[in-house]
Amino acid sequence: MTEAPASVIEAALEWCRQRDYDPGKDFRAVFVPKDHEFNLSDETRDLWHIFFYPEAMKKFATNFFVLVVDPHTLQVESHG
Repeated sequence: MTEAPASVIEAALEWCRQRDYDPGKDFRAVFVPKDHEFNLSDETRDLWHIFFYPEAMKKFATNFFVLVVDPHTLQVESHG
């Protein structure tokens, strides 16, 4: 697996900082090419999915959240 570029990780962390959210240090970055099933069928870009596993979420049914970052614009395209 390819390691996420530092600029992509920094964009995700900055998105969190702007919202006063501490994502913790435990994360996994997954490269999703534009033709991959995890990209929406109308998506024409390669994207990075950054999965964060903060301590604060361990009490919920889902213990992670994901940010989707465009590696060219360094914009967070979606979150959840």
